[in-house]
Amino acid sequence: MEAVEVVGKPRVSYAAFVSQQYPQQGSVAWFIDRRIAESRKPGARPILPSHYYTLKRLQRAPIGRRPAAELVPLDLIDHGRLRKAGVTHMGTPVKPQTVRQDFTYLRSMVRTFVDLDELPESALNVFRKANRLLQREQLIAKAQARERRPEPDELVRIYAAIDAMRCKIPLRALVEFSLASGRRIGESCRLKWADLDEVKRTCLVRDLKNAAGKGFHGEFPLLGRAWEIVQAQPRVSEYIFSMQPKKDAAWKQVCSRTVTAAYIRVKKKAGLHGENLRLHDNRAETFSRMFEDGYSVPEVQQVSLHKGDAKTLLVHYTRLRPESLHNGPASKRQ
Repeated sequence: MEAVEVVGKPRVSYAAFVSQQYPQQGSVAWFIDRRIAESRKPGARPILPSHYYTLKRLQRAPIGRRPAAELVPLDLIDHGRLRKAGVTHMGTPVKPQTVRQDFTYLRSMVRTFVDLDELPESALNVFRKANRLLQREQLIAKAQARERRPEPDELVRIYAAIDAMRCKIPLRALVEFSLASGRRIGESCRLKWADLDEVKRTCLVRDLKNAAGKGFHGEFPLLGRAWEIVQAQPRVSEYIFSMQPKKDAAWKQVCSRTVTAAYIRVKKKAGLHGENLRLHDNRAETFSRMFEDGYSVPEVQQVSLHKGDAKTLLVHYTRLRPESLHNGPASKRQ
């Protein structure tokens, strides 16, 4: 009888295990531990999940064992090659955009301790020196602007799939609301009845995405279908979109991760799993439709809440269809 080889996680030596659990002082992994600990102190700006998991992955990588003060460009090149040769947790190849995110978060961590005079300035200069070669070898690259918009027939199939499944969250209402309001799914889940203005038909969204951190709020109009969806929600909790509880428990806030996971399942049921369609594309669809309907940039900004510079709105969230220009300029359409 032939022996069956069991494939599992690669075994590591005890020394390697200890170095992962208790990083050597001064190593990249050790500084990452300190960065995470600092972010958890009262009053500190927290690290978002994607940032946190990227840092933890860097801790386990070979670069995590290198002394942070002694980093050289070759360390970054080796990490980039190692990452590009691997696969993601979903089994897909690692893209240069993902590798670039590794270096973005690693550089940010190093800059923090350079500013605190705990690392030399040379530790930060390493990233500048390595950047040119990383780009030349196509190990890093900027993310390409998306052009995808949901098609009408795709939305019909998605709604049909939602109606056919049992779900404790108001998934259809949230998907429709994202199309009607242009709100990020996390923002929609945070909306509260107390922030709704019934007279002006507006709502305040708190903690907008901002490079400076939390604390930035904005009021946006609930146009057309968005207002109807909000009015149709039951007032069972402080949040406009609430999650159905188990048994006699209280209704609670919908988790944005739960919505995203449910949307992925819906796409599979609708036969759209391989169509490169994302829930966040609904946000671009909203603003693109508004431009096609003749709204001006300042008017669309009132909905998108991109204050000041409209570059983000125009570059990342405006995906006009070329065929729409056959009807003439949007400003002159009837």
